[in-house]
Amino acid sequence: MVDRVLLDVDGVLIKNPYRKSVFPEVARKLVEEDKVQEFVEMMMEESVRRTREGKLVSAYDWDDIVRAVCVKMGIKGRASVTQVIEACSSIEIEPYPDAIPTLQELKRMKIEIYALTNGFSRLVTPVLKRVGIFEFLDEIITPDRVGAAKPSPEIFMVAAEGSTDPIFVGDNVSVDICGANAANITSALLWRDLRMELADPRERAIRAASLGLIQEKLRGERTSFLAPPCGCFPEFLILNLKELLKILRKNRKVMGTF
Repeated sequence: MVDRVLLDVDGVLIKNPYRKSVFPEVARKLVEEDKVQEFVEMMMEESVRRTREGKLVSAYDWDDIVRAVCVKMGIKGRASVTQVIEACSSIEIEPYPDAIPTLQELKRMKIEIYALTNGFSRLVTPVLKRVGIFEFLDEIITPDRVGAAKPSPEIFMVAAEGSTDPIFVGDNVSVDICGANAANITSALLWRDLRMELADPRERAIRAASLGLIQEKLRGERTSFLAPPCGCFPEFLILNLKELLKILRKNRKVMGTF
C-alpha cells in the first residue's frame, strides 16, 4: 500500500517561475534589457553543459551558474537568484489549482508527502512557503542536501528511505521518470496538456507509449540525452493531481483498506 508520495515541484505543484520570471529578473540586475534573454539562455546552456559533463548537482546551482555566465560575458556585477526570489514580491509564483487540495487529501489519507526536486533548498523553500505548500510537506529532498540530483537513483533512494511503497510524480521523462524507474520506484508522469480519452492512468500510459507520445515528449526535453537508448516509460500517466488520488484510493481497495 502506498505510504509516501514523492512530488516534483516545478510543473507538478507550482507553475515554473524560473525561466520566465526569476531568471530574467536576475539578468536585469546585471545587463541591459536587450541582453536579458541572451543572459537567460546562457544560464540554461551552462546548466545543460554541466549535466552533459555529469555534474548533476552543480547543474542546478543557479547562483553559481549566474557567476559563471557573468565571467563569460565579462560582467563584474553580482546577483543572487536566491535573493531575487526572497525580495521580489512582483514575481508571480503560482501553485496549480489542484496542488493544495491534493495535498490536503493526502494528509487526510495519512500518506507522507515529500517534495523531490533538483532545485536547491535555499531556492525551493521560500517559493513553497510563499504559495502555502511548505506546511503540507513532511520533507524536502534537494541535491545540495543529498549530494545527488535527478535522474541519479541515489536521490530517489534517499527520498524513499523508510517507505514500504512510495510513488513518484514528475512532469519530465528524462529526469523524473527515468530516475524513478532506475531506483525501482513506481513512477507517474504528470502531463497536464495531453488530450487522451482513456480514463485509466495505467492504460493511458501504455497507450501513450504505443503511439510514440512518450518518446516524442522525451525527444523535446533539453536533457533527453540522459535517457537510456531504449527510453523509459511511466507506470501511470496522469492529467492532473486529482488522478493521483484515484490511483491511491484504488491501491488501498486492492490491498483491502477502505
